[in-house]
Amino acid sequence: MVALYKTPVVEYLMNAANSSSGNQLTAAFHVTNTSLAIFLLVTICVACILLTLLSVYGILSLLRRPHIGKRPRNRLESIYMEEILQIQADHGRYGTLKYTMEYDPQGCQLKIFIIQAENLRSANQMHAVDAYVTVALIRRSGVKHVKIGNVYKSQVKRKVVLARWNMECQYPVSQQELKECVLILEVLDHDSIGQDRRIGVLHVDLGNTDLAVPVECTSRLIEGPPQYTGVGELCVGLAYNRLKERINVYVYEARKLLISPFAIKGEDPLIYVSVELLVGGKCVDKANTKESTELINPYFNNRLGFLLRQKDLKRASLKFCVRCTAHGQSKHTIGHICVGSDTVLSFGREHWEEMLNCTPRVLVNLEDGPIGVGQTIRIPDPSSSVKP
Repeated sequence: MVALYKTPVVEYLMNAANSSSGNQLTAAFHVTNTSLAIFLLVTICVACILLTLLSVYGILSLLRRPHIGKRPRNRLESIYMEEILQIQADHGRYGTLKYTMEYDPQGCQLKIFIIQAENLRSANQMHAVDAYVTVALIRRSGVKHVKIGNVYKSQVKRKVVLARWNMECQYPVSQQELKECVLILEVLDHDSIGQDRRIGVLHVDLGNTDLAVPVECTSRLIEGPPQYTGVGELCVGLAYNRLKERINVYVYEARKLLISPFAIKGEDPLIYVSVELLVGGKCVDKANTKESTELINPYFNNRLGFLLRQKDLKRASLKFCVRCTAHGQSKHTIGHICVGSDTVLSFGREHWEEMLNCTPRVLVNLEDGPIGVGQTIRIPDPSSSVKP
């Protein structure tokens, strides 16, 4: 039998049980046993103490919360498709490009010397390529990209894996503008029908490059921009009459258009092409083709004429917008593409250069219409990151 040591608390409770106060406890709790009454009293006291502590803790928490701000959550690191492609890319797969850069601060001239490209391969890695390189200088002005100087194009080296050009390019640019410039070097595989394939591209941020002394670099090319499937194709032709200073634009047809459902909610949707003449990035004239009820492969066969002075040929471009309209609905642009000497996309520049090299006497009959140059152009998706 376990002995019960008489502590002061135990002695007090035993005395209370033998005294008249014990009788009062049993009467208050309506029990016959004094020990049970004492147990109930202790339980109630402990419960009151716990309730008091919880109340004080709750009040302190409410008073403290306004003074303590919400802990900031750690933001997730962003990830882009370009980063995934760079991780998965096989470095050196697209060849290397050797070039030199030199800047003359007194004459404010940037000199680029393209030496050679090595380990160039075709898409199927089976045969050599007909390689050439293009050089462009772009200045970032806010959200816009402004082209500086000319876009240089080298000679085509036939059936080579190692292409040597030794081409020099010069750009007039101040030291302040040089910090905002990006040099774009693009190596392409020439095709006789105009479907040149991009082998690789190199972007050089001149703002992070020390050009106090001549710099010679051998850099690995990365994969060029993808061949966009876009939202369809547009067949157009261009011809320029130097005597009349007039450019004729032939819009024949569009093919395989991908039209979003919300663009054709109205009744009797119609498709047409809007052509804008841009000089220095500003619209100076525009015209529309006739409307077609065919939504997938609309046929237009229209000729549009614009007055364009010869001195503006280097700054001019044409913007083709394929649009959808319906009765009672606003116009919706399906897609657009630019063709001109100052466009970023290479096939737009090539189409313009071919037009300038052809005289009005050299005509090609395409779709029952005389044109200077005919070409089918893929229309990029308007939501794409690449802007023409």
